[in-house]
Parts: sequence; C-alpha cells; structure tokens
Amino acid sequence: MNTKVKEVKVKEIIESPKIDIFDAIKKNNIEEVQKNELLLACAYGRTDVVEKLLKNENVEINQVDMDGKTSLYWACYKGYKEVVKALLKNKKINVNLADKEGKTPLYWAESCDRAEIVKDLLGRGATLYAMFT
Repeated sequence: MNTKVKEVKVKEIIESPKIDIFDAIKKNNIEEVQKNELLLACAYGRTDVVEKLLKNENVEINQVDMDGKTSLYWACYKGYKEVVKALLKNKKINVNLADKEGKTPLYWAESCDRAEIVKDLLGRGATLYAMFT
C-alpha cells in the first residue's frame, strides 16, 4: 500500500467529528497512527472504516494496544454491534485473546450488558477468561 493511500485513511479517521485526539496524533506521529488504524476505527465505532481496513488481507486484526486490548475488545466494550459483526466475519480473529488482566472481549461485553454482542461472540466459541495451559 502506498504512502498516499495510508495518509488518506489516517486523515479520514482523524478528521471525523467522532474521534478524539490520541497522544500519537497530538505528537503528530503519523506512523503510530497508521500502525493502529484498525484499533482506532473500532474504538470509535467507525464500521465504514473497519470494513475498508478488513479488505486488506495483511491487516493485523489481533493487534493489541499497550494495555493488551484488541480491536474486538474496543468494539465489545463500547457496544458497537456492527463493528463486532464486521470483525467476526474475519476468519483470522481470535475471539479469546485476553487483555493484560486475563479478560476476553466476551467478559467485557457481558459486564457491559451487551446481550446481542455476547450472543455473537458465543456463536464463535468465545470464553470469559483466557485459558492458560
């Protein structure tokens, strides 16, 4: 993907009125923003951007932020049903990838009373806590 295309995607995300300014944006760290496009789009419920990003086979759907939270976590926690549905369509998604506290997206969806999201996650085999072997 060329730099111009990446810049357009980043600009689309950061110019949205729904988006707050993250530290990376405040510091004008475009590389950091580009690296976290999917996380940002999911955290702000931008289904349109998520769907575009997921068309790229190389997108890191299970990428985590500094707290170990995934794109799926953000969508579940915030209750963005359509974003969750888009993520769950991707065969590479790990629905049981836990954060640093050992809690999975299902745990957060359930604790935030997101019944429809809980149902969708259970349909994909989600568990409340990470399994350790």
